[in-house]
Amino acid sequence: MAQAGDGKPRSDRRRATNRIGKRVTDEELRNFKIRAAEAGFSKGQDYLSALIAGDFHFHAVTRKDTIRVLGELGKLGSNINQIAKAVNQGRIRNLDAHAVRALEETRLLIEALGQEIRETLQ
Repeated sequence: MAQAGDGKPRSDRRRATNRIGKRVTDEELRNFKIRAAEAGFSKGQDYLSALIAGDFHFHAVTRKDTIRVLGELGKLGSNINQIAKAVNQGRIRNLDAHAVRALEETRLLIEALGQEIRETLQ
């Protein structure tokens, strides 16, 4: 263990002498802890430290971004429908049951995700 005057280097934590403080309501603290957990931090202090150090980047998703994603999902759905039409018309013949099932599952996922996005836009 390092002792005073022994010449050994100290951690950066001991060199940090400044404090940042902010009083918050119970609701603000609860929301802060929720955001920390959603960002993958087990402790709010770690979340705050990452924020102060610049090791954590926020990216606010705008309504415009969400609408753009919904448009891209629509294009994917259209592509899946074109493939299904080609299969049904016999233009694609060598699809096994696994591939057909994968296409149907993909179509259902795209529809469900699109519905969730539309609900967030309301």
